[in-house]
Amino acid sequence: MVICYTEFMITLLLGTDIFEISSWVSGHFGEADVIKVNAPEKIPDTSELQGVSLFGEANNYWFINQYQNLSQEFLQVLLQSPNMVILSEDSIDRRQTKNKNFLALSPEQGLQVLEFDAPTSQNAAQWLVKHAQSLNITLDFKTAQYLSGCLLNPEDKNSKLSVYLAHQELLKIGSFADGQPITKEMIDQLVIHQTGIDIFKLLNMIAQKNIAEATQLIEAYYESTLENENSSSIRLVALLAEQWRNLLLIKDLIEQGKTDQEIMTVTGWKSGRVFILKKLSGNYSAAQIISALNKLSSLDKELKSSTLPSRVIVDMIISTIN
Repeated sequence: MVICYTEFMITLLLGTDIFEISSWVSGHFGEADVIKVNAPEKIPDTSELQGVSLFGEANNYWFINQYQNLSQEFLQVLLQSPNMVILSEDSIDRRQTKNKNFLALSPEQGLQVLEFDAPTSQNAAQWLVKHAQSLNITLDFKTAQYLSGCLLNPEDKNSKLSVYLAHQELLKIGSFADGQPITKEMIDQLVIHQTGIDIFKLLNMIAQKNIAEATQLIEAYYESTLENENSSSIRLVALLAEQWRNLLLIKDLIEQGKTDQEIMTVTGWKSGRVFILKKLSGNYSAAQIISALNKLSSLDKELKSSTLPSRVIVDMIISTIN
């Protein structure tokens, strides 16, 4: 059954929790067909969006990380379309005029915005329990807390859980558990604890174009983690993307004239973290940061689908990121 939301012609889903986003989409459209638009060449013509199906029913379009490829005129067509439209994005730069104007639309004007950010250390255990249940895996809260401690970066209390890696780890442990509840002993046996990498040091090396030392730091990360190269690379990309987003945020707050104390209140960061991020942000323009985030997004997709060696892909992105 197709569920129509006449008050919202566009629903914007923001965040990196791909599983919660997928759950929202499937839950709100039931068994209805959703036309996925996940590449620029798949973006339909405006004439197609202004019509309905052969049976007179509205279509359901899901644009996945395609917002940057949509013009203001195209977005206006979406708002006037008789079809249901979902846009899902990891993040949107709220400082650009196009984005400001779009995000300023009210629900009455046809836009609904929902946040699906990846969990942090504060709620990672709850997320793991809930996701395990969706996979028919038994995981109690205390054990989930222990697992989250293994998956999150111990050097960064504000780090976000890589939901893709957490999903893979749950599948692995769940298969081993074979219907039994997951235990701490199983986690110790199967999950490599997060050793972390000094992301701030890496970003500083990239800013100084010191690729040789950046490569050495990454090599040390691979040697210390003991994970397979693909998982290590996906984790590294997630950590880098998180800090690039932090750099973009702090640049925005600085441009707004926020004091260090105000920045700490807004973000929850400690003074030392604010100091480091402010210093690092001076090395990059907002355009460079956005470019880096776009490259990392492409790299993440490549790592999850390509047969090219993971470390080759990371070397490529590090050498072209600034």
